[in-house]
Amino acid sequence: MLINVDRFIAVSMPLRAKSILTSERTLTNILALGVFTVVLNIPRWLESIAWHYPLEGRYWNFEYTRSWIVSEEYRTIYHLYAWSIFMYVIPFALMMVLNVKIWWEVRLILYF
Repeated sequence: MLINVDRFIAVSMPLRAKSILTSERTLTNILALGVFTVVLNIPRWLESIAWHYPLEGRYWNFEYTRSWIVSEEYRTIYHLYAWSIFMYVIPFALMMVLNVKIWWEVRLILYF
C-alpha cells in the first residue's frame, strides 16, 4: 500500500515528488505501519497461551485458550469487523482508488 502511495505521488506530482518522498518520511511511514500492525495483532497474541516442556525425554505441548476468546462478541468485533476492515477492505479500496487515479493521470498526460 505504501508503494502505491509513493507511485501515485510520483505520477501525479512529478516536480514535487522528490521533496515529498524523502527518506525521513518513508522511514516514518514504515514505522507507523509497523506500530499499527503490532497494535492490531495484540489481541491475536493474547488469544492463547502455549508452553512446551520436556518430560521423560519428550517435549509435551500444551495450549490454553483464554475465556474471553470464546465469547461471540469478541469473535464478531475483532475477527469480523476489525480484522476484515483493516486487513482487506481499507487496503484494497485504497489501492484501487490510487491505481485508478494513476491511470487517469497517465491518460491525461498521454492524450493532452
